[in-house]
Amino acid sequence: MTLMMWLDNNLDVDFSTFVETFLWAGDAYAMIIDDDTGPLVTHEDPRECVTFHDPLRQSTLRAAAKFYSDPDEGRAYAVLMIAGSYYDDGLARTYTASMDGVGELSAEFDPESWSWDESSGGGDGAPLKHAFVPVVRLRNRRGMGEFEPHLPHMRRINRFTFQLSVIVMYQAYKQRAIVADVDDPDEEAQGQLAESFNADSLEDVLTSDPGSWFLLPSGAKVWESTQTDVQGLLKAIQDDQLALAAVARRPMGMFAPDNQSASGANFTREGLQFAVEDKQARLRRFLVDVFHLVFLTADDSDRAVKSDINVSFMPAERYTVTDKASATSQVSQKFPLRTILREIWQMTPTEIQQVEAEASGELLLLGEFEPTGAGQTPTVEA
Repeated sequence: MTLMMWLDNNLDVDFSTFVETFLWAGDAYAMIIDDDTGPLVTHEDPRECVTFHDPLRQSTLRAAAKFYSDPDEGRAYAVLMIAGSYYDDGLARTYTASMDGVGELSAEFDPESWSWDESSGGGDGAPLKHAFVPVVRLRNRRGMGEFEPHLPHMRRINRFTFQLSVIVMYQAYKQRAIVADVDDPDEEAQGQLAESFNADSLEDVLTSDPGSWFLLPSGAKVWESTQTDVQGLLKAIQDDQLALAAVARRPMGMFAPDNQSASGANFTREGLQFAVEDKQARLRRFLVDVFHLVFLTADDSDRAVKSDINVSFMPAERYTVTDKASATSQVSQKFPLRTILREIWQMTPTEIQQVEAEASGELLLLGEFEPTGAGQTPTVEA
């Protein structure tokens, strides 16, 4: 049933949207709606949703609000959700108000322009089946986007990259000059020099046409600007990228030496591994809270126990087949098979059950085809 809920809510695809949002925005929200077909899990944009938390226990939500507009109906909506601890019956409630018009909501609140949605309970609100606010917040570390602390480094890299692009673009148009022995470098002298080329002005003398011919007077020389050395800018960009990788602890393969040792490569991956483990812990708690509300909304109180909801991810550190086989041979007599499959071979619970089922079927198959008395020395009576 849990898998069906996961697929019915398109979480096999939309879950990546939750992850991407909380990585770039610092917060992502999931709303659990009691739909006619069952619990519905929706992804909410953090720019349209806000939550109010208990100051002593941030994981406890007191209220939440969502603002959105429907261009087809031409109305804007505001949904307020309040925890059941504020009501005598202990059930949470949702209040929905709407107003004419779409687009961005005004910064000033005008109560006269809003009206309660009677289809959602009106001013009395619509009670839920449980006491919790039907919103779960997924928060990144310090409530910031993943690269938000490193914006100064990224801006400097972008600025140097832009400057490099401008220099390369401008160097496509080289500067040219005619070096000649002219006593008076004023416009009259320049005109006389242009007449010697049978041209109206010096701008018509040297063109970029590859098929042009130049007839220069005796003693005149042509000067052309040379390319600017951009190696300094390239080195500055590379140094800033290296500094960004160091402070963000995100390894970049282009900085790893070809002759790096195995221990050095493992040390380089540690920062990325710790970051993945941190994100897995946050996502695990987020999914536990989401399915807790999903089960409560579906009136499945038996499974709506957070301690019984288990969310598993693939390990952040992956082992090679050689390492797995070597470790298995060393601990095969010390640990049970399920532990070896889980910890060393990094299999999921479903994969472990499949291995055990196939192993049992193989033993049964071998037992059926094994001849009677196999392995025993036959005896012959005189």
